[in-house]
Amino acid sequence: MSLYDLPVYSRGQSWGGCLYQHLRHKKYKQRTRKPDARGQIRNRVSIDDRPGIVDQKIRLGDWEADTVIGKRHKGVLVTLTERVSKLNLVKRVPSKHADVVTKAIITMLKPYHQTYSRSHLITERSSPFMKNQEKA
Repeated sequence: MSLYDLPVYSRGQSWGGCLYQHLRHKKYKQRTRKPDARGQIRNRVSIDDRPGIVDQKIRLGDWEADTVIGKRHKGVLVTLTERVSKLNLVKRVPSKHADVVTKAIITMLKPYHQTYSRSHLITERSSPFMKNQEKA
């Protein structure tokens, strides 16, 4: 019969004991995980803070942006979909870096700037959309 060591040591640690300092295999001491801090989007706006008219889907000019990444991360497509008319704009970009994706979105929306003067862009929370302040 064998006992699993980890619960014994972790319970001893939570009670203020020092059993965890005397593990059988010292080099395999379990380390606590740190939260992933890569790719945090600054000045992010919550979904709850966006205007209510965007959720109703009655105003032209509210766009949803997304990326489609190909096999082995070779190709990247940037897609924009207008929420009311379901107009789709697609552009292939060489990489998913935020600068490249931002330029692609700006060039795709430029012909529609006069038509949709009061527009709203909804993006996902991923690294290609980290420069969301520039798009406005």
